[in-house]
Amino acid sequence: MMKLFGQRSRSIVQNQADWQLWQQQPLGQALIKHEKALLTPLLERKLGVQLLQLSIAGCEPLFEKSSIPNQTFAQISSTDDNQYPQPNCNVLLEPCYLPIANSSQDVVILHHILEYTRDPHHVLREAHRALTSGGQLFVLAFNPWSLMGVRKTLTPRSRAPWSGCYRSWIRLNDWLKLLGFKVEHTHYGFFRAPFNSTQGNGSNSKIEQLGRKYNCFFGSTYAIVARKQTVGMMPLHETKHKRRVLTFPVTEPTTRSIKTLDDSPQQ
Repeated sequence: MMKLFGQRSRSIVQNQADWQLWQQQPLGQALIKHEKALLTPLLERKLGVQLLQLSIAGCEPLFEKSSIPNQTFAQISSTDDNQYPQPNCNVLLEPCYLPIANSSQDVVILHHILEYTRDPHHVLREAHRALTSGGQLFVLAFNPWSLMGVRKTLTPRSRAPWSGCYRSWIRLNDWLKLLGFKVEHTHYGFFRAPFNSTQGNGSNSKIEQLGRKYNCFFGSTYAIVARKQTVGMMPLHETKHKRRVLTFPVTEPTTRSIKTLDDSPQQ
């Protein structure tokens, strides 16, 4: 069983080294900065006790300003790999087998995990299992209908981040609804050109400002905010039926003369 989960997460582990090198480049650094700025106002208003972030590699935590006291930043690993956690990671785990108790996390962040796992449905099911009733799930992923998606089709797919499977937010919304999530909002961002050039591609560029203002769907990344719903059940109470008294009209019986044997004529 553990070997099976190791095989499922192998594709993630293989892309970790490439992702760590890419996120040190200007484009990767700009992406992490943007996603942190995107999640900060959303997490500041979230209350709870437990928070878990799963990232493709040992990037920076995206929950620095969260008021949730217990925060866990997990690094993806495999049973077949002798890995050590990054300095900012708390634990090594497999995305398809989370060593997390049921209904124990108030917030779960999936940071570019679904693009590189071979079984994204199982990862979402594990996140649903770990969340409390009413807990929130944040899914950050690349948008195939964007400049990043165009760059992916023109770039060899042997290295991350171009080796991932980019899925639209429409498909992910359908998956989440089937699992029992209520999709509350989808935020789009990172409208800059997907190149390492830093000229005109800052967070204050006109394209970036307009895209954020109108929440345009062609941003290179998107963040889905979903809430776990539980089906409410009506409590079974013993129904007490009150007795109803039905009244019917009652008539007095008529007296009839009954002849006895003594009253019969003697012969």
